[in-house]
Amino acid sequence: MKEKICGKCRGSGWIFVETNGHEQARLCDCRRLDVFLAGSEKANIPPRFTGVELKGYLPDQRHPSQEKALHIASSFVRDYPAVEGGLLLQGATGTGKTRMLCSIANELLKKKLTDILYFDWNDLVRDSKGVDDSGRRDFSGFVNLFQRLATVDLLLLDELGSARLTPWLEENLFFLVNRRYNTNRVTIFASNYFDERHENDELLVERVGIRVRSRIYEMSKIVLISGLDYRQRYPQS
Repeated sequence: MKEKICGKCRGSGWIFVETNGHEQARLCDCRRLDVFLAGSEKANIPPRFTGVELKGYLPDQRHPSQEKALHIASSFVRDYPAVEGGLLLQGATGTGKTRMLCSIANELLKKKLTDILYFDWNDLVRDSKGVDDSGRRDFSGFVNLFQRLATVDLLLLDELGSARLTPWLEENLFFLVNRRYNTNRVTIFASNYFDERHENDELLVERVGIRVRSRIYEMSKIVLISGLDYRQRYPQS
């Protein structure tokens, strides 16, 4: 299949515009999209949420916490990197936490702030299992992963506490969170677990350990999101 060539730049990636009587070269919109997609892939944004924006998050008026969460997220994007700390989004499954995380990342990527990384807690636990297995300890990949997680300017850690920790991984998680805390690196967490017990659900501290929860408390503003499953309200979103 023949590749479609952009009609504006004819495939060059540049267009020429006249400003104050002078002709200047500017990056074509097609190239801007390529740059954004490359940044999104580098940031590990899930394909389903590539390009989503905060304006696409539709708060349920019956749950004012959603409107408040959207305002906090928008303020974070506006002020970053001059923010006081990160965020901890806490809400039941389906309240739009992942969408909000990725929307924040996408809007910052468009501002050309590209040192951003999204990572799912479940992937972190799974990728660490091989290292925690005494029969096959290969530390190189694990060290590289944690180095990247520890040093990226903005880390988005989704599904915090969703998979159980081994004592060994809990120790390494504290190292990661504590290092980001000590180096003033901003982190946004999202979790289905709360600090107050909901029926028979476990507490967040029971899922991640008291030391990790204490550090997160110091480095993040709590954003509670209540409401019905977002996917049921907006099945196509």
